Amino acid sequence: MALCSALILISGANAQNWSSSTVIGTSRAGRPIEVRTLGAPGTDDLGRTRDERPALLIVAGVQGQHAIGRLAARGVGERLLEGHRDLLESHTVYIIDTLNPDAAGWLSGRVAMEFGRTLTPTDADHDGRLDEDGADDLNADGQITMMRVANPGAGSGLTAEWVIDEVEPRLMRKPKSEDGEVATHALLIEGTDNDGDGAFNEDGPGGSGGGGVSLDMNFPSHYDEHSDGSGLYTTSEPETRAIIDWLLTRDNIVASVVYGVHDNLVNTPATGKFDKSGRMPTGLEKGDEPMHKAIGKVFTEITAMKEAPKLDTDGSLVSYLYSDFGIWAFATPVWVRPDLVKSDSDEKSDDEGADAGKEGDADAPPDEAEILRDQGVPEFIVEFLTASEEDRADIMSGFESLSPDEQASRMQQMSELPKDIRTRVMAIAQGGDDPGMVMPDGAEGDEEDGEKDKKDKDKSKGDKDELAWLKYSDDERDSSGFVDWVEVDHPQLGAVEVGGFVPGFRVNPPEENAEAMFMQQTEFISALLAKLPSLIVSEPEAQRLGEGLWRIRVRAENPGLLPTRSAMGAKARRISPVVISIDLEPDAIVSGARNRQFWSIEGSGGHSECEWIVRARAGETITITTRSSVFGDRTGRVELKEGR
Repeated sequence: MALCSALILISGANAQNWSSSTVIGTSRAGRPIEVRTLGAPGTDDLGRTRDERPALLIVAGVQGQHAIGRLAARGVGERLLEGHRDLLESHTVYIIDTLNPDAAGWLSGRVAMEFGRTLTPTDADHDGRLDEDGADDLNADGQITMMRVANPGAGSGLTAEWVIDEVEPRLMRKPKSEDGEVATHALLIEGTDNDGDGAFNEDGPGGSGGGGVSLDMNFPSHYDEHSDGSGLYTTSEPETRAIIDWLLTRDNIVASVVYGVHDNLVNTPATGKFDKSGRMPTGLEKGDEPMHKAIGKVFTEITAMKEAPKLDTDGSLVSYLYSDFGIWAFATPVWVRPDLVKSDSDEKSDDEGADAGKEGDADAPPDEAEILRDQGVPEFIVEFLTASEEDRADIMSGFESLSPDEQASRMQQMSELPKDIRTRVMAIAQGGDDPGMVMPDGAEGDEEDGEKDKKDKDKSKGDKDELAWLKYSDDERDSSGFVDWVEVDHPQLGAVEVGGFVPGFRVNPPEENAEAMFMQQTEFISALLAKLPSLIVSEPEAQRLGEGLWRIRVRAENPGLLPTRSAMGAKARRISPVVISIDLEPDAIVSGARNRQFWSIEGSGGHSECEWIVRARAGETITITTRSSVFGDRTGRVELKEGR
C-alpha cells in the first residue's frame, strides 16, 4: 500500500540520530523482532543516554490479524519524530510494532483467515500429528469464513445448535427454546475433515482448535494452562521470551501502551478483585484507579470512543506489564466501529435531550430508567437493566462480594418485583438475551399501530453486535465486510453453505480512515508523555542549630501527573526505589536514616522530604546523593557556614 510505504520514510536529514533499531529476538520461524528507540541523541544534563531517560513503551502486532495496530505504532513513531522532538529530549519512546511477525507474514499473500496466533506446531487432538487438520478454503475465494450445515445427519459428528435469523438471514443465532424453537444448523469454520478422524478443522491454523499459540495468553500474569491457545507452559514462545528478556534490561520504562484487540482506557478495569493468591489484581490496585481514569479521560476526549472490547487478562501482555513488570499499562484497539464513537450529532442530541427534559417536552421519548423507577423498581435493579452487557456481568460478579444479609435483602426485593420485570431480570442473569422493557399503559405515547407492528416485526433475536457489524458493512463499506452464503459441495457432508464476516473486517478500518487514527494516537501519546512522572531534587539546605550541630534538608518533587511508580509497581518492588543518601558516617548522624527510600512519589507537585540532624564542623561540605534507575542519579552539595 502507498500508505504503508509513506509511513516508513523518515523526514529530516538528521532523523537517524533520533532513532535507532535493535533486534531483540526472533520468532519461531526465524523472523526478527525489532525495537525502535526514539529520543534525543547524546546525553542530557544529568548525563543520561536514551536508554537511561524515563521511557514509554508502545507494543503492537501481538495478534497477527490486527494490522491497524502495527501501522499505528509505525505512524505514531514517524509523527513523534516530525513534530514532537521537544518531548523526545526528556523522554524515550520504545516501539515494537510487530511482536508476532510470523502471523503478520502468514496473512500476506496467503489465504486470509481470522488468525492472530503464532505458527507453533500443535497437536490439539492429541493424535501424534501436528497441524494436520486446519481450515480449508472450500469456495476458493481466498479467505476462510464460516460453514453452516443444515440438519446434519447421523455420523457427521456435528450437532445442530443454531437457527437462521428470521429478520437477517445472513446471520445465525441460538434458538429460543422457551419459544419452542428447534435448532436447524451446525455452524463451524470453513473446512473439511483432512485427517479422517470425524472432526473438522480441529488441529491447525485457522481451525476450531486454533492452531499455534496466542501470545496474549502466554505471559505469566494470570496464565491459564488449560486454555486453548495458551501454550504448553507460560513463556513457551520465543516471542514472549524475547520481549520479557529485553524488558528486564530496561528499568527506565515507566508506562506502556499496547495496540491490540482489547481496551482498558474506555473501560477502566475494576478494583478489589484478585487472583487465588489474593495478591495479584485481576484489574487495578485501588490506588491506581484515579490516575488510570484520568489517562482514560484524556484518551476518550481525543478519540471520542464510547465503547470498546474489554481487556481479557489471562496471560495477556498488558497484565504482565502492569502486574509483574510493575508499570502503568494501557491498551486500545486503535479503531472501533463508527457507531461506538461519539459524534457531533450525539453531543447535539444529548444537549437537546437535556433541554427537552428541562422544558418538559411532551414529545420526548420515555426514559427507561425513569419508567422503572416510577414502577417502584429498586435502584440496583434499574442500574442492572439499563447497563451494557459487559457492565451487567460486572454487576453480577459484584453481587457475590455482598454480605449474606445484603444478598438476602436484594433477593427479597427481587421477589416483590412485578412479574414482567422479574422475568426480564432472570432471563438476563441466566445468560439469555434481554427480552426488552414492557411499557406500562400509556408509556408508548401516540405511536401508530402500524409503526409499532413494524418495529415488533423488525426486532431481531440475534446477536446485537453482529447485527451492528452487518449494518456497518452494508451502509458504510459497500457490503464488503460480509461474504454472502453460497452453496458448495463438501466432500464429506454434501451440500453446505459457506459465508460470513471477512477476516480482519471487525478489527481494521478502511485504509482511508487510517491517517485519522494515526493523528489521534499521536495526540494521545504526546499527551501521555507530557504526563509521565519526573523527578526534581532541590539543592540541599543547611541550618545551624548550635555549636557543631546542623539540620540538613533536601526535597524530591514530581511535577508529572502520574506518580513515580504505580501502586502495583510499588507492591511488586521489581526495581529499586528512589534512594536519597547523606554522605556521612553513621556516628555523625544524630537523627534521620542515612539512606531514605521512596517507592513512589505522588504526581502534580507531590514531594518527599529528607531531613537529618548531623554533627559536623563549620566549613565542611555535605554531599547528598539521589539514585534512581528510572530518573537518573544526581549529586547535591551544601557547605556548612557559620550564621546559617
